[in-house]
Amino acid sequence: MLYLSDAFRFAKIIHIDSEDQTMHVQWYEHSSKTVMGEICDPREVFLTEICDVLDFRCIVGKATVHSYDFVSGSPPAMSRHDFYCKYVFSL
Repeated sequence: MLYLSDAFRFAKIIHIDSEDQTMHVQWYEHSSKTVMGEICDPREVFLTEICDVLDFRCIVGKATVHSYDFVSGSPPAMSRHDFYCKYVFSL
């Protein structure tokens, strides 16, 4: 199966420096890139502890990542193009 993550990486923007035109990001890892591999939920991502400073020109588009609702025990209501995150991925 081909995933969006095969072509792109996902990151959460933590801080924007408009003067230097850079941003501090924290990376997500798509579930298909973990030990779950092919049995993953294609809409699940894991927040990593890895951060970088990137140039604004690195942005290709916007992806919506929802926080998982542990009270209901199910993914949040979201469109078919959205993602959800419920865990931090430790490398």
